Amino acid sequence: MEKIKKIKSAIENQLKEINSIVGINSLILSVCLVDTMAGFYCGYEGQKGGNKDRYLRFVESYLNEYKDHLYDIRCNLTHSFSNTLANFMFVDNPEYSQVFPHTRKVLDWRIFNIDKFKKDLKEAIDQYFQDLESSNDQGLKENFNKRFDYVGILEDGVLPTVRTLDGKMVKNYDDMDELPGTGIKMALYNPTKLKE
Repeated sequence: MEKIKKIKSAIENQLKEINSIVGINSLILSVCLVDTMAGFYCGYEGQKGGNKDRYLRFVESYLNEYKDHLYDIRCNLTHSFSNTLANFMFVDNPEYSQVFPHTRKVLDWRIFNIDKFKKDLKEAIDQYFQDLESSNDQGLKENFNKRFDYVGILEDGVLPTVRTLDGKMVKNYDDMDELPGTGIKMALYNPTKLKE
C-alpha cells in the first residue's frame, strides 16, 4: 500500500503541473503520462520493444474513446512535434467547447479537445488506482509492483540553499552574515525544487 500511495502522490503532482499549463505543452505531458500509467498497468521491467502494445492496452482499458488515435498523437508530438499521423486540430479553449459542443471537424480536420482529454485522463488514472486498490486481480498488482521495483518514479524534492543577505550562495558556516554586534550567524534559506 505504501508503494501505491507514493506513486499516486507523484502522479497527482504531475496532473497538477499538466493542468497549470495549456495547449500542446500540456498535451505532450499528458500523453507521456499515459506512457507512465501503461508501464504500471502492464508491468514494464525494461523490456526492449512493446511500448505501443502497453500504451494501447492501457488506453483500451481506461481511455477507450481515444484508442484509435491517441498513440499516433503521442508519437507525433513527442518524436517530431508534428501532427502528420493523427491529423487533428487541437482545441484548448473551454469556451469554444461550450459554444460548439457537438462540432467534430473544422476545415475538414478532426477536433481533439485538449481540456476534455485532460479531464478524461484524470478520471482514467483515478479509475486505475481504484481498480488497483480494490480489485482481487493479482496480475494488476503484480504488474504495478514490477514497474515500481524496476524503475520507481521521479518525485518532487527540495534542495536547501543558503544565501547571504546580498544573495550570494553560502557553502560554509563562517561565510554567513552576522547579526551586527552579536556574533550570531544569519542567512536566507531558499528551497530549490528538484526531481529526484
